[in-house]
Formats: sequence, structure tokens, C-alpha cells
Amino acid sequence: MPKTTKAVRTRTMAISSTETEPQKLNVVQTVKASYASKLTLPNRIKQAPGSLRAHRMHAKGLLLKLEPAWAASATAKGKELTEIIEEIKTGYPVQRFEALKDSLGVSEQYLASVCGISLASLHRRKKSGSLTPDESEKVHRFEKLVKTAVEVLEDKDAVIVWFNTPQIVLGGKKPIDFADTIPGSEEVERVLRRMEQGIIL
Repeated sequence: MPKTTKAVRTRTMAISSTETEPQKLNVVQTVKASYASKLTLPNRIKQAPGSLRAHRMHAKGLLLKLEPAWAASATAKGKELTEIIEEIKTGYPVQRFEALKDSLGVSEQYLASVCGISLASLHRRKKSGSLTPDESEKVHRFEKLVKTAVEVLEDKDAVIVWFNTPQIVLGGKKPIDFADTIPGSEEVERVLRRMEQGIIL
């Protein structure tokens, strides 16, 4: 038998010989309420296992409702990523390089240098019509950054200015130059996300 119930009974027996029936009822209710308020959370849970079970079932029901939507979203993202990887392995068409050049507002030579493509190699790529997988991966990284910058700055001209302006947070380097490696591009991405959150850099 729980200690709290025994204590209530003891207190009830103590008052039974001196109190009238209405008074007894009021005192008993007061004593019970006093002990209930002193119960710790674990004891309260033990006192109401049915309530805890109900909460668990409710949470499980919410998860079951969310699971189909989450699975569909994950499947779509996985499919999109798979397609991107296949395109990179096949080699982006040269037109993607030209479009990126315009989005960043730089010359063909400048972008080729940032992407590690010599002018002679670029000339050959134009003839073949496609970039190598390694070159395509670099172009993809910059495309992703440009997309993020457009979301944050909401203006294509502002994106061009930002990428070509030295940033203190990037050690005084231009974002376009800082993003020529994977760690560098990841840092540029983080800077853009902080800007999106309103953090002054």
C-alpha cells in the first residue's frame, strides 16, 4: 500500500472522533490534496500509469502521421542527389560554366582560374561540349553557393557585388576566391546562412 494512502488513513482516524460528518469530509479532502501536491514526478507517474500510456500512444500516433511525409521528402531528396551525382560523373555541359560566369559577374578566364581549369583545357571543353567530372563538381559547388546567395540577398546584382567584394569574415578575401576549395566553399555557405539569420558579420 502506498505510504501516502496510509498517512491519509491515519490522519482520517485521528479526526474521526472529534469532527462532524461535513467537517470530516472537508478535512480528509484537504489532507489528500496536501499529500498529492507533495508527490514527486516519478510517484505521480506511478499513480497514473494509464495517463502515461495515453501520452505514449498519442506520441506514437503523431510519429505515424509524420512518417509518410518524412519518407516522401527523404526519397525525393535522395533521388535529386542521385541525379546530381550522375550528371557530375557524366560531365556538365559547357553551357553550365557559361551560365555560372554570368551569375558571378566575372570573366571566363577568371572563373576558369578559380575552378582550376586552364584556358587550353577550357578551349578543348568547348569543342567536346562537356566538362570533366572534377570540373563539373567545382562548378556545382559554385552553383550551390550562388543559389544560397540569391535566397539570402534576394537580388542577383547584390549577389555579384557580394561575391566580388573582400569580406572581413573571410580573412579579407573575396567569397569567389575563398570558395575555390571544399572547406572554403563550406565556410562561405556558413557565412551566408548566418547572414540569413540576421547575424552581423
